[in-house]
Amino acid sequence: MLELRPLPMTGKRSFSIQWRSMHAVHNDMHCRSVGAFSAPVRSARKLRLIPLTSECGTTACADKVPFMIGAPSFPDLSALVVDESLYIRRIVRDMLQRTGIRRIQEATDGAEALGCIAEARPDLVILDWDLAILSGEEVIRLVRNPETSPAPTVPLILMMAQPQKGRVERAVRLGVNEVIAKPFSPKTLWSRLDEVINRPRPYETVKSMLRPMARRPVGVAAF
Repeated sequence: MLELRPLPMTGKRSFSIQWRSMHAVHNDMHCRSVGAFSAPVRSARKLRLIPLTSECGTTACADKVPFMIGAPSFPDLSALVVDESLYIRRIVRDMLQRTGIRRIQEATDGAEALGCIAEARPDLVILDWDLAILSGEEVIRLVRNPETSPAPTVPLILMMAQPQKGRVERAVRLGVNEVIAKPFSPKTLWSRLDEVINRPRPYETVKSMLRPMARRPVGVAAF
């Protein structure tokens, strides 16, 4: 039986058990690509071998996603989109596809997201703050633990429906790379992608957790 406890948790062993538990949940669920598969997918690694499909169910449709005028072009990275809303996941998927990012997986809650991260090791994660089973805050804490996380430096772009100052500051302290307020335009998301892809920040360890170093003001040199 899987037991999920609120974070923070203490001890290396506790986090290790948490990651294995998430893996067990993932085996019973699966990372979602667009639509439903005819058979359950037991491992996110298998998703990397499955041609990307769009809502029409054909690879040809996915390849024909038009580039929007003014859309940047990014490498074909693998991305994980985590949100309870299918509508939001489809919108974000479309925004990513218009920049050339086509290898996209989806998860509906925090537990499933951890399973996808552990199995598929995506190049970047776009997740919501308000998630079921494990909240966005709990997911970030687990991902940014370098002792037990399988991907402690994966770029995290956090979506917030209510981006109060206190929440945003807490998310930054936890280690997110970028914060984006819902609803957002394609250009807003693309600007955050440009930051994590083309101008990545080095990480620092703070209280045994990794987080991106603060940006230096323009014109200030490091000594």
